[in-house]
Amino acid sequence: MKSFKNNEERAKWAKIGLTLIIIITVILTVSNAFQLELLLGWNNGAEVDMNEAEINDTRQEIVVMAYYIFRCLGAVAFLLWFRRAYFNLHQKSKALNYDEGWAVGAWFVPILNLFRPYKIMKELYAESSFWLKTNGIKVNGEAGQYVLPWWLLWVLTTFLGRIVNKLPEETVSELVELTQVAIAAGIIEVIAALIALKVVHNYSNREKLMMDLEKQLELRNDRSTAPLDSAEGQDADQLISPLSP
Repeated sequence: MKSFKNNEERAKWAKIGLTLIIIITVILTVSNAFQLELLLGWNNGAEVDMNEAEINDTRQEIVVMAYYIFRCLGAVAFLLWFRRAYFNLHQKSKALNYDEGWAVGAWFVPILNLFRPYKIMKELYAESSFWLKTNGIKVNGEAGQYVLPWWLLWVLTTFLGRIVNKLPEETVSELVELTQVAIAAGIIEVIAALIALKVVHNYSNREKLMMDLEKQLELRNDRSTAPLDSAEGQDADQLISPLSP
């Protein structure tokens, strides 16, 4: 079996990326709430202030742009960590269900992206637990309990995001409906990202445990072969000495 590749740095950046997503999504949700208040006022007969409308539109454009930038950066950081984690598990188990490349590719294939990333994450927890138990290390069975809630909320967030992109926005009433859905999607996304932080943190700790155990096993193997090497050296000396001048 090959050795692990260190994944701590990628885990750190994945958590930073998720934190940035949480922050910008909270900001976007608050901005949407301000927009909703403005729209509801207009919908109830309040006078439309064009200056106020322009300020709202400018703020929304800036926040939405920042949201997509941070979301892309966070996604890249997460996928790099996820890919390395599945690669490392492949070094310890040949019974995994998918090639390591699917840790990234599964997110971009329609239909598959609704369930395969979840299965891979679930497999990370299950197979790492099995490997550690096989080597005499007990693990917390509750560490992987966040995987399913994270995935269900992520799928729901994605679904709501697609609804937001398809809703009409030509009248004030339509904008009110769109903004309400966007606020709901933002709240759910924040919760999903918080759970994702926990998922990454828990598995990162498990990977550290696996790396430490691997080093101990290598050290134990080195010590167990040392006497054998010494004995082989003595036998060689005995064979050579009678022929020595």
